[in-house]
Amino acid sequence: MDKDKNGVVIKVIKGVGFAVALFIIIPAIIVSVSLFPCLETSNDWIGFLGSYLGSILGGIITLLVMQKTLVSSKELQRRDERRQLCNHIASLSSDFCIELMAYRSKWKMLYNQAQGQSIDAEKKIELGATTEKPRRIMFEMEILLCDVEAANDCLEYMKYLLSDAELTKKSLQETEELLNRFRQKIRTLISSYLKERH
Repeated sequence: MDKDKNGVVIKVIKGVGFAVALFIIIPAIIVSVSLFPCLETSNDWIGFLGSYLGSILGGIITLLVMQKTLVSSKELQRRDERRQLCNHIASLSSDFCIELMAYRSKWKMLYNQAQGQSIDAEKKIELGATTEKPRRIMFEMEILLCDVEAANDCLEYMKYLLSDAELTKKSLQETEELLNRFRQKIRTLISSYLKERH
């Protein structure tokens, strides 16, 4: 990003230098060639030079202001897109936590109904369907965050939480602690993502 800014600054300096050179060279050529004999008096010359320089300077200033406005507008648009993505990630994370708690509750209920015996295949299929939404959420987040390096930790933690062995063995308090850790990872991710500059 700094190289781009330096390149723009150098181009602007070259452009201004070229314009100043033209301001000096063109009037000097006009005076030396005397193409305009009507410019004999000093008042006529000052009027011509003033309007000439004023129009060129006005054009250059207009171009510089327009360029700065475009750059600023693009930056605001990028920032807005990043905020929208972060809001979507926060919403997906919330849904993920809610769905995992529903999965855990359903698993505990089925386990208690089986009274320590193995859960039959039909119930396991029903339980597997409960993890469908959190898995879809994780997949969507993987796609959204594929270019964000800081997201790898969060995505790995989501996979860890989705592993069947993990949540089913945890108490409600332990599950809440795991989900709080996940929420903290998401907050850290969003905060660092919003601070990044592209």
